[in-house]
Order: sequence, then C-alpha cells, then structure tokens
Amino acid sequence: MKISYPLLCYYPSQAGGPANTLYWLNKSMGTMGHHANVISTKYGLPDNDIDYQTLFLNYNINVEFVEGGLLSFLAPKRVRNLLNVDVVHFSSIFFSPTLFIIFFGLLFRKTVLISPRGELYPSALSRKSLIKSIFIGTLRLFQKRLNFHATNDYEKDLIEHYFPKARAIAVLPNYIEVPKKKEISRKKQILFLGRINPIKNIDLLIRSYYKLSAEITQEFKLVICGEAKLDYEAEYLIGLRKLISELDLDNNVILLDGAFGEDKEILLSESYCTVLPSKSENFGNVVLESLCQATPVIVSKNAPWSILENFNAGFWVDCTEKAISEALFQIIAMNENEYRLMRSNALSLALSEFDIGKNIYKWEHFYESLK
Repeated sequence: MKISYPLLCYYPSQAGGPANTLYWLNKSMGTMGHHANVISTKYGLPDNDIDYQTLFLNYNINVEFVEGGLLSFLAPKRVRNLLNVDVVHFSSIFFSPTLFIIFFGLLFRKTVLISPRGELYPSALSRKSLIKSIFIGTLRLFQKRLNFHATNDYEKDLIEHYFPKARAIAVLPNYIEVPKKKEISRKKQILFLGRINPIKNIDLLIRSYYKLSAEITQEFKLVICGEAKLDYEAEYLIGLRKLISELDLDNNVILLDGAFGEDKEILLSESYCTVLPSKSENFGNVVLESLCQATPVIVSKNAPWSILENFNAGFWVDCTEKAISEALFQIIAMNENEYRLMRSNALSLALSEFDIGKNIYKWEHFYESLK
C-alpha cells in the first residue's frame, strides 16, 4: 500500500507532536512492506544535514521537504504523484494546501483520510473562526467520501457533529517508538514540557504550585520548558513571567527553552512528575513521553487520559487550582514504595498500551479497510 502525507512539519522537525507520531507510524508500516510518500514544509527542521537513507529510505519512506506555500504542494509533478498512491492522509483540516489536495485526491478517486488532531475542539475553532468555518463548510460538501481518524472518543463525537455523513471514523491513540528509559537520579522538580501557549494553561499550573506550602515549594522547583514561537505565545510568556514575580516565585520557578531528543528524555526522566494542565488536548504526546521515562503524570480532564488512574500511573484531575495542587501534594507525600510503584506502573502503561511495534496492526487494518 502507498500512502501520501501532505504535512506542515515532519521528523526530524520537532515543531509539533504529529512530526514524530507520523514518522513512527511510517517506519512501522514500512517494515511491513508499505510505502509512505511525504511532502512537508521545512518548518522546524534542524540546521544540520538530514541522513535520508538512515532515517527514511531504509523504511520505505520517501520524503521531500519544500520551502512551503500553496504552490509548492500544487506543483504539477506533485499533483501527478497522487495518481500512484492508494490513500492521501492529512494531519490538519486547516493547513492551507489541504482543501486543494483533497480536491485532486477525490478527482483521481483516491481514498482521503483526515486526522484533525484537536482542530475541531471549541478552543481551537475560536481562533480565526471565520476562515475555519469556510474550510469546514467546503469539506462538508464532500463528506460522504471523507474518512477520519480521531485520537479519542470526544474527538470522534466532534467529527460526527461537523461531518455527520462521513464515510468512516476510527479512534486510534497516538503510538510511540518507546525509547530506552534513562537511568538518571530523580531531582525534586515538577515539570511542564510543551508549547508556551495559553491553551496549555501554564498560568493555572503556576497558581496551583503557589498553593502548596512554602516548605514544599522550597524543596520542589517548578520547571517550565518550552518555546513561544508565535506573537501571542510570546505575549503569554511575558504574562507568565509577571505572574511568577507577583507571586514571589522567582527563586522557585525555572523557565527553560524547548528541549528535544535526548535532552527532552533526560529532563523527563530526572523530574519527579510531569503536569499537563491544558484547557484542551486531543491527546498530549508529552504524557506518553513522560510515561516512557517512568515519570508519573498529572493531567487535566480536558485531555483523554483517564487510563492513568486505571493503571495507577498518575492523576487525571479537574482543571482547577485546587485539584492540581492536591494531586501535586499527593505525589510529593507518597512514601518511597508508593512512588516507586507508580513509576513502575507508568512505564508498564506506555509499554503495554502505546508501543507502536505492538499496535501497528491496528493502523494497517484501518488503512486496508478504507480501500
């Protein structure tokens, strides 16, 4: 089977979770004899040269990184390439080339699959709502020929709301190529890792941390690690700095730039717990990455992680200062045996439920069912 992926970013870019998720998917599908044809912008790519043979060609992945812009994706040779694939898989509804490539895909009678990846959540639709409503309205005209992938049941409900006549919808979580767990001593630090974006609710985490006793905040630092690339994200970061000063937490809260690759794995491994307090999250790859390092996680109920409590691998809590602060206290107050067990459960959860190697057959069956 040949699958085409028109994308904003792709591994080794770290500009978004799907860059890694799709790469792991493509690698595993490649080892089973399937072929991926990826065209992506250069957004987020590192400056160093890319080893195409080792990273891509060894796994039946053909990748072309383009400068970006609509015309790059609609060049005649790239449109003709659609004739040679079975499925065209999109990871964004609102990426500017999406509508045009869908049109050509349907014209050539190809199977079209869309993974909205949180774009239909109310908080996401509230930004640039007019343009997004035009995209959705246009896609609804073709919905009987469109297939969708959701990462959780709530996202499936949203897809059914906007595209009630869609051809098929499957719910599959993001899977990961599980890295080797780092054997690193734990530091007494609470970690947030992700985009510095209002939707991540980092200000709520800071206020939740502030509610802990002075003895705890002196012993356990709060580390906030991430990048603010967009203008409104930079403004949000300024607001966070101001909030930290107003709460007299300058000596307790550490702000770091984004961490990637092995540096990210080390940071996750050495942290006592990871917190994702988002207002809206269709999955939350950082939760899975944290579990892979046996680091317990506290996640707001705005993300689909109830399974944490089923496995005793962390806490799934209301998105309030009180609930997050209480969860932080519970983890910190655990005795050594309780904490060691939660760490072991975290890694077991990642290995048993989210390892791409053990679950790739689910994607293969889904792709095959669409033909």
